[in-house]
Amino acid sequence: MFCGKCGTQNPDTNVFCKNCGSPLRRPQQAPAVPVQPAQPVYYQPQPADVQQPAPWQAATITKQPWPMGKKIAVISIVCGIGAFIVIPYILGIVGLIFGIFSITKKYMPGAAGIVISLIAMLVNYLYIFIS
Repeated sequence: MFCGKCGTQNPDTNVFCKNCGSPLRRPQQAPAVPVQPAQPVYYQPQPADVQQPAPWQAATITKQPWPMGKKIAVISIVCGIGAFIVIPYILGIVGLIFGIFSITKKYMPGAAGIVISLIAMLVNYLYIFIS
């Protein structure tokens, strides 16, 4: 490789010229040829009325808000599980109330919070009664 500034011949491994110290420019290599996939890629046609985003644009994902009944059902289940660990009667009653309110909002998984809360209070009652 020859130096573009002073013309001195340098080994190909050098980054700088051994005579003048200027940086050596490497010849650019041709880009690699893309490898063809081993298996065929099948095209799935899309309906004409669906507008596809351009490949360079990121798809936007909009988050749907949780319905009120779902939020209350989750609170009910968490309170029911917490009633097994701490303050069984207070968290159990709170879990019952939120579970009932969730069912009134037409979200049936609130029944799981009711059942868990009742079991937690019953287990705690039996533990106190037996000991």
